[in-house]
Amino acid sequence: MKKTVWLCLCMVSFAASAPYSVKTFDLLKQSGLTVNGGGPMLVRVDTVRNRILAANTLTSSLTVIDGATHLVRNIPLAGRIPQHLKAECWTLNEKNGDLYIIGSNCLFHVRVQQGQARQILTDAQYESIAVDDEYGTVFLAGRESKELAFYQPAKEKLTLLPWTDFSEPMANLNATPPPAIRKVAVDPILHRVVAVDGFTSRLYFFDSKNGKQLSRHELLLNKGGRWHLAGYDVRRHALYLV
Repeated sequence: MKKTVWLCLCMVSFAASAPYSVKTFDLLKQSGLTVNGGGPMLVRVDTVRNRILAANTLTSSLTVIDGATHLVRNIPLAGRIPQHLKAECWTLNEKNGDLYIIGSNCLFHVRVQQGQARQILTDAQYESIAVDDEYGTVFLAGRESKELAFYQPAKEKLTLLPWTDFSEPMANLNATPPPAIRKVAVDPILHRVVAVDGFTSRLYFFDSKNGKQLSRHELLLNKGGRWHLAGYDVRRHALYLV
């Protein structure tokens, strides 16, 4: 019988005058284990509060590790995170430390400090999420919905904002659906939501405070493009897609 556990450790070091180096430690072999069966894991750091946040898509919980004491807390969620979702399926409000995670046809609002999680059900499966730290507003996009989901935590209210005219059901290609065709990001300085629809190769701007659509722009990209969200540069107000 094979032993199954998840073990992963990677170290990256940076030096001012030398290229970075990466060392990987195989904890399975030295532990006498044969299978890494923990499934996809999402990991990010809350640097302001010195916390490591980890969400295992095979469990219904969020793990919080204190960077100073290494104390581990598990916050239960009311459901799972679909395995095909990438890092853009969760976002952290840097101002108050709250975490927002897309679950299976739902959104989880996790108050990490209080150890509490609230589930907001959605009619469609969303895949990309962003939050405006100042207003606390949250935006979600996905191929299954023609609307952009707009969540206001202060009112505990979810509103659907019209912005496209086409939806696509989830497909199981090569065991997982292809990359999300719709992306959403927030510019915290301009307080603008940047939403991209790959079906039409259009970019939209929304007001991140009230969800009002401001403008629409055609992109010189092939229609139907499925991109990964590489990041958003706040200083240059630039969105990067791969």
